[in-house]
Amino acid sequence: MHSRNPAFLLALLLVVGPAFADEDVGLGPWRIGMSKEQVVAFTDLGPYENVAATGGVATEKARFSGHKVKASFVFGDAGLDSIQVISYEGKEWSRAKDVAMEVFDHFAAKYGGANVKDISDNISHKELDTILERTLSTAEEMNKRYSKNGSGMTMTFDMVPLRQPAESRLHCQWVYVGKTNTYYVYLYQDRPGSPPRDTRENIEIEKL
Repeated sequence: MHSRNPAFLLALLLVVGPAFADEDVGLGPWRIGMSKEQVVAFTDLGPYENVAATGGVATEKARFSGHKVKASFVFGDAGLDSIQVISYEGKEWSRAKDVAMEVFDHFAAKYGGANVKDISDNISHKELDTILERTLSTAEEMNKRYSKNGSGMTMTFDMVPLRQPAESRLHCQWVYVGKTNTYYVYLYQDRPGSPPRDTRENIEIEKL
């Protein structure tokens, strides 16, 4: 019978490394690659509810930029595949704008800045503030034009950090859904090789 060798076991752990990404990207203590049991072990950020559509879990007590947010966790064969944070969901475009700026400030502080797809690379704080105002403040009026014809407008813009984390990928979207007259700000953390989340069109019209 072979005796256990603590030094050998320690060396093996150092070589193999952790089973999940260990970089803190600012979305809480959860890491890509964690098991469901590891995710829900952070009981102070629960309770967690099961999400039937994905087989994952969600909590409304996650935190981002100093306030509570809803976070959903989707798992694959290798553990946690993605985290979706709803930083804002509501009827106030100005609040959606403020929250989107909070995400930009986070990207700027931690990853050097941000790109907005089809708008501007390495966008400035002032430029983004103007773009958010123009897109969000006019969304409801634009939607009214389509609703007269029995259609609804969905507006989506993509923002990513200038430099991505080493072990995952971050993606932000600010969205207006005319059907429910609701604004959203989403922040995603995915595995680096996951399918891109970029929207196909900034403005999409569909029959209601």
